[in-house]
Amino acid sequence: MSSLRQRVSLILGLLLLPVLSSAALQDGKVLVGNLTGKASSIDAKKVRKPLVSGFLFSPAEGYHIETAAASTAELILSNGSTLIVSPDSLIEVKTFRQVASPAIAEGSYQKFEKEPSPSVTEIEVKRGKVVGEVRKLSPLSSYVIKTPVGMARIRGTVFTVGFTRNANGTVSMSIACARGSVEGLVYDANTGPITVAPGKQLDVTTKDPGDSAAANTAVVGSTGGGGTAAGGSGSSGSTAPAPSPVAVIELGDMNSAQLLELASVLQASGVPANIVEAIRDQASLAPPPPPPGEKAPVTVIEDTPPKPSLASNVLPPTPAMSTSSGGGGGTAAIADRIAQTLQRLVEQEVVDPPVNPTPTM
Repeated sequence: MSSLRQRVSLILGLLLLPVLSSAALQDGKVLVGNLTGKASSIDAKKVRKPLVSGFLFSPAEGYHIETAAASTAELILSNGSTLIVSPDSLIEVKTFRQVASPAIAEGSYQKFEKEPSPSVTEIEVKRGKVVGEVRKLSPLSSYVIKTPVGMARIRGTVFTVGFTRNANGTVSMSIACARGSVEGLVYDANTGPITVAPGKQLDVTTKDPGDSAAANTAVVGSTGGGGTAAGGSGSSGSTAPAPSPVAVIELGDMNSAQLLELASVLQASGVPANIVEAIRDQASLAPPPPPPGEKAPVTVIEDTPPKPSLASNVLPPTPAMSTSSGGGGGTAAIADRIAQTLQRLVEQEVVDPPVNPTPTM
């Protein structure tokens, strides 16, 4: 659980992310790696093209990647991370910016032991699931995977993030961490962020925050029908009871079958073999899948509707900020000062890195 200060800081960070990335960093590069089956890219003008191995997105921001059934697409980012788009999935590269570095060489992204320079990454899973492998990140970097339900903050790790629209008007998000460190946040829940330790999986089911049909046809020519690899049908005509306003949040163990499947997916990509073997070793120690019809033990994280605030505890409204740049007090001036500060930190990190940076797994 987090304090109000932690939650406010996280929200402010997300609000300032586009400002920082656009002002202080350059476009990152995304290389298409191994492909199976059929996949497409949709650019910011909603032009759809077949995805081909070896294609380089630069800039990648604004692109959607969609995979067909029984198809996967490997995306290799210039910060050294790998993102594998699972079958019947749709994602968007919302932000990918990186500090320029001579160490960034095309064709060698997956050879980095740690990212060559600080970066800001924001991917949204609109349907389906992604499998990710992220190298050690700079303390100045940010790597976030979003869904309409919540988000995962990633630090050097192997992870999965999935999003499903269900037939009864609910939506589900899953965040699993095989190695490293992941922090999950549920937008509408009165709890979090939640630490997802190695070998754990966070599952959330809550009411649909938006219109399912509109969400699945937001991209022109999208072939998705609202279902996912996890089995969600996306039907809008369900007669099931209306979903509860309280999110169901559960934290449990990844089982051996899940870890072996993850290792198999990573093996088909360009991820180093030692990482794949480490996941397989982890699977040998994990609990087995539950018998058919049974559910594995989980820890339920309570989510209660927020209580009405007393008048004395209500925060005053935030004063409106002028968009004018005059006088040095408007949004533009504040954004400039933030960007300049970040740029100085970034340059110091690249030219004179700290002797003992914050360790990541």
